[in-house]
Amino acid sequence: MKITQFENDKPITRFAPVFNYYIYEDSVDVKNLKDLILSKEKDVVDNNPYKSDWNTGLGSDSMTSRSNCYNVLKWDDAFFLREIIRTAHDNFITTLEYNWEDKIYVQCWANVLRNEQRIKQHQHWNSKYTYLGGHISLDDYETKTHYVDPYTRKEYISENKKGNVVLFPNWLEHYTDTYEGDDVRVTIAFDIITQTVYDEDIFDNMKDHWVQL
Repeated sequence: MKITQFENDKPITRFAPVFNYYIYEDSVDVKNLKDLILSKEKDVVDNNPYKSDWNTGLGSDSMTSRSNCYNVLKWDDAFFLREIIRTAHDNFITTLEYNWEDKIYVQCWANVLRNEQRIKQHQHWNSKYTYLGGHISLDDYETKTHYVDPYTRKEYISENKKGNVVLFPNWLEHYTDTYEGDDVRVTIAFDIITQTVYDEDIFDNMKDHWVQL
């Protein structure tokens, strides 16, 4: 487990930026999740309506663009992911000695990239209810994910190695390198929210979409 802190120097003026946030990384066993996702890709895309690709640039034919229509954590063969995400969350928060609500809720989807595709710079959530986002790499890829500091524009770079799990503030913008390979690059992405966020910020017709951990 590795936690990296990003904090600016003490501001000299009242107009200087102030920030202090963390990124968490660890390694987990992802089993055969890549094969499971690829076996469900066509069904997910064909049988769910397109709404948006959420500024990723992956377009209307992607599993990413259906992320509001399915939740990987509800698939029988992916139940083990629940423990992975819950454990990562708890390790992160308790190590930082933060107070936190016992119940968390997660929406989880897959990103499938083929040759010459990339995920453009985007963020998941930027309201007062923002909590945590996450990624898990399902194989070893010659790509990296770049997390961009909003003030300095400096980047924290995470290698997309099999089993690498990353947690980050969900407002943090990020993007990937272009995938150049004959195989398929598959990753898991997810949003984590607290009970308060679930109660106050999630529409009633979307509450069943989220999985309580």
